[in-house]
Amino acid sequence: MVTGAASGIGRALALALADAGARVALADLQPDPLRETAAAVSARGAASFAHPVDISNEDRIGEFVALVQEHLGPIELLANVAGIFIAVPFTELSEEAWDRNIAVNLTGTFLCCRAVLPGMLVRRYGKIVNFGSELFRTGAPDAAAYAASKGGIVSFTRSLAKEVAAAGIQVNVVAPGLTDTAQPRGHLTEAQMQACAASNPMGRMGQPIDIVQPTLFFLSDHNTYITGQVLHVGGGEVCW
Repeated sequence: MVTGAASGIGRALALALADAGARVALADLQPDPLRETAAAVSARGAASFAHPVDISNEDRIGEFVALVQEHLGPIELLANVAGIFIAVPFTELSEEAWDRNIAVNLTGTFLCCRAVLPGMLVRRYGKIVNFGSELFRTGAPDAAAYAASKGGIVSFTRSLAKEVAAAGIQVNVVAPGLTDTAQPRGHLTEAQMQACAASNPMGRMGQPIDIVQPTLFFLSDHNTYITGQVLHVGGGEVCW
């Protein structure tokens, strides 16, 4: 199950999972791009189920998970990629904008985990990757709500990982740096994007595939003993 599957990192991850032979459940709020992802997954010969869903809505998530299990079977892997970034100076940050950031990024992650965990606990197997951001550690101007939501995801993940480890379930965080997708272009100009890329230790911004590969490792059976960890994938921008 991949949230945020309509574009960017979520789409790239869904396609990589399809290439690896997984049946892929695709969740996103954007119906047309979501259908395009589903078509691309099918073109790779993989089974999929795609349905528009607001991950911040508990009832909709429950319905989606039930449909996924009906169409594809048990959910063994979950990648919580979906997220929003409402960039607002703190003095202009409304309670509504704060709540929306928290609802989608943090509460959405919680709701998706809670919806799939009962089945994982019964089967004593499951792997979850929650998506943070390097900004949870560094912070940034105009990003108080976003950084807070991502910091919450890290703390949530560390606690959940310890709670379910004995049941054979691993929960980790991938924290991307600036990545060449539509999301950062919602609050950065192209010139700002390129300036950030030039200042990166590796001299470029991340590509979706850069984020996908370590995520695939966390979701794979090669990951046998790592849980509750945060992996920064940002070209060395954060090294501690």
